[in-house]
Amino acid sequence: MLRTLLLPGLLLCSALGLQAQDTINVACNSAISGTYCYTNNDEHTWLWQNECGAGILLQFISGTLEAAPYDHLAIYDGPDDLAPVLYMNPSTPATTDLAGLQFAGGSGALFMKMTSNATNCCATNGLLPTDGTWAWHWTAGTTIVGVGTVAPGDFRIWPNPATDVLTMQLPAAATGPVDIRIVDALGRVVLRKQHAGSGGETATLQLHGLAPGAYSAEVRGPHWSRTTRLQIAH
Repeated sequence: MLRTLLLPGLLLCSALGLQAQDTINVACNSAISGTYCYTNNDEHTWLWQNECGAGILLQFISGTLEAAPYDHLAIYDGPDDLAPVLYMNPSTPATTDLAGLQFAGGSGALFMKMTSNATNCCATNGLLPTDGTWAWHWTAGTTIVGVGTVAPGDFRIWPNPATDVLTMQLPAAATGPVDIRIVDALGRVVLRKQHAGSGGETATLQLHGLAPGAYSAEVRGPHWSRTTRLQIAH
């Protein structure tokens, strides 16, 4: 990607990526949290860097965004916007719900940029719900490349948004057979798998044939259950 730089008396073209306004370095095997409430006609960029250079995980706790082409969000697996794309917000629906989305990068850095138009932003609510403020959790790990450190009691999925294959980190309670389900927005079970193992293991699901959209990923045992939001992309 070529960028045009204006200097007094000069017109230069550069292949350098966009530089981040906020650069955050995170120590090995640690985690940070952050929030952002974007405004109208806003432009902002972030760069998260793992000091170990190992895999990293960005998890959105909450947040909404007026969908493209009005307001735009992109996340890259690398130090700038020349790196491979992990996410670009879809053109529908009118408002994109970011809560529950996770982005795993293996480069040791994640770059995020957003731009907004003159209407409907977090700061004014507009068409967005009152939970429009973005809140995220960022983990720098060394034990699972591209995913980050996963605590033994957690239930996590990646990638999210997913396309063909989904991986689940089962919670500590998952001792013995568990029932794994993918449920669509109407509450219908569209994919089901039985997994026999122990807590902390991973399980994979093939998502071929499922239409893009919003789903729930569920894991159930005899006396417990875990659910998280899943987005399936093209």
